[in-house]
Amino acid sequence: MRNNTRGLIIHIFVGIIIFFIAYIINLSKIVSSIVYGNIIFRLIICLIPIILYYNFSKIMTKKRTPKLDYLNGNLIILLAIILFLPAFLASGFDIFKESVASNAFKFPFEIFLTPQIYVIKVLNIPYNILTVAIATFAPTFIYGLSIRISREKISKRQRYMRNTRKRYER
Repeated sequence: MRNNTRGLIIHIFVGIIIFFIAYIINLSKIVSSIVYGNIIFRLIICLIPIILYYNFSKIMTKKRTPKLDYLNGNLIILLAIILFLPAFLASGFDIFKESVASNAFKFPFEIFLTPQIYVIKVLNIPYNILTVAIATFAPTFIYGLSIRISREKISKRQRYMRNTRKRYER
């Protein structure tokens, strides 16, 4: 399985986890007012998708060239564009003035980008085309960063083992 497919599966899995976290928080009005009212809790909630993307990307292969590390989430970007086009053509720029999931054309796009849109809404960042574009590229960047750091750890471990082996050969 290629890294793009793995990245898409990870993205869907993270989306499901974030959906359930949001569902549990929004079950009680008191809990939601506490969590969404405090900046510390909002930052913790926003770190959850980043941590999930970072840790789940450890299952991606590191055997490919390092130049392709930051291209592992291209399938997510492609599907987001494909899902965005019908919503944009149906509503135009009014798509960002409507509430989340208020339009039938917009619903698949926002379900697909659940982690990113949830972070945008929790942090009260303006919901526009720029923030959605940046949020769409976020998983790809996190995947690349995680693979790059894992690759460095692997090379350090191999260098350590090589030096240890040379030391005992003398």
